Amino acid sequence: MIGLGTLRMTRKILLLLILELSGALCIQASSAQGWSVDLKTYGFQEWHESSGLSNSSTLRLAAANRAVAVAIGNPTDLRQTDQRDDRTNANWHISLLVFDPATGKLNSKRGPWAGDRFFELFCTSQGNLLLLLRHFKGAIGEIGETLYLLSPTGNELKRLALAPSIFNSKPTWNDFLVSSSGRMALVGQVLEDGKHYRLLDADTLDIQSEWTAKVGSNSPSIIALSDKELLGLGASQAPQMTSAGDADGKLYVRTFNGPWTTFPESLDLRHYGIGLGQTSNQFAFLPGHAIVSVNAKREVSETPMKVLRIDGTTVFSPVIPKLAANTSLSGPVYVTQDGRYFAVRFAHRPWLSHLMLDVWTMDLTFQDDESVFVVWESSRPFPVAQVNLGGNVDQFSFVLGDPPSVASLSRSTLKISLVRPL
Repeated sequence: MIGLGTLRMTRKILLLLILELSGALCIQASSAQGWSVDLKTYGFQEWHESSGLSNSSTLRLAAANRAVAVAIGNPTDLRQTDQRDDRTNANWHISLLVFDPATGKLNSKRGPWAGDRFFELFCTSQGNLLLLLRHFKGAIGEIGETLYLLSPTGNELKRLALAPSIFNSKPTWNDFLVSSSGRMALVGQVLEDGKHYRLLDADTLDIQSEWTAKVGSNSPSIIALSDKELLGLGASQAPQMTSAGDADGKLYVRTFNGPWTTFPESLDLRHYGIGLGQTSNQFAFLPGHAIVSVNAKREVSETPMKVLRIDGTTVFSPVIPKLAANTSLSGPVYVTQDGRYFAVRFAHRPWLSHLMLDVWTMDLTFQDDESVFVVWESSRPFPVAQVNLGGNVDQFSFVLGDPPSVASLSRSTLKISLVRPL
């Protein structure tokens, strides 16, 4: 005969098992649908400047399989943000939020650090974080940049103080690029004698290689890197060029220690957003010494996307699926850290904006009302999935998995969505 105490204990055990199972099912159900977080809960702000313009926090997104991180920047005093006084970058505080990629739980919050409004955030191959802060406007102390290596929870592991580039006798930003895998980082500093490059191990910040593109050498401006190679844009005034506006219309490739060679494939760079600050993110390295190019400003006769080996051989032209009317390729291209997948953004605009484009050959500032990310495997021309995120997406990043999920920022909303196979 079972005693009353034993029966009660059995009921408690069964209840605990049911609760644990229910909790597990809830997490799985949440993961199956993804999750979203309103960052207003964690410090996102909106305000009106004295000039009458509206403004908001600056956000940067980086994601890996262990963390989804958002860097959020706010002015320390909203009275300092009047654009008429040219102080939009002065005295900002930048904090780091780290979320669990499966549940959306806030795992840690770090900072704030002092810096300007414009900062960068990247994930490394080992799941660490690179936070690049700039100190130019309203800087306290030495003008330049600070590169932080942070753990997946945001703890500082190492930092580098970077002296600024000098252009037209004035201090300005350095170039900073990270490979798609997150293993390598490149710093390019313009000085009077040329452009000085430092190749860093992203997970240690140790210098792997250094070289200088001397004035008058017409060395290409580096716009992308893999773990072994560099992609450069030819320049009529390199290395002093700080934008793509002086491009000679040619691409170049090289290994880290080898000479530059002309990229054999003829790509008309006039339609790649040259001079608009978009060139570097319309090209990305893939495994197998290949490059994917995205031409968002193509002519009708041109192929909008290509996957090419660095010897110029065309691997394939990605097939674009049929999408809703008034949906067009907008770029940029995103690559998973393992290189298995890449995605490109397509934007749907309201019909009125397309009417304006047809009538006046100009596009007005209409917001996208739908963002679609089409996903390909790096070895196949046909898309494997697409992600409909809705509305205007400001930033996007893959979260490794099989299949991967994607993190996106739209205004103050951080969202995780699963990749749905086609």
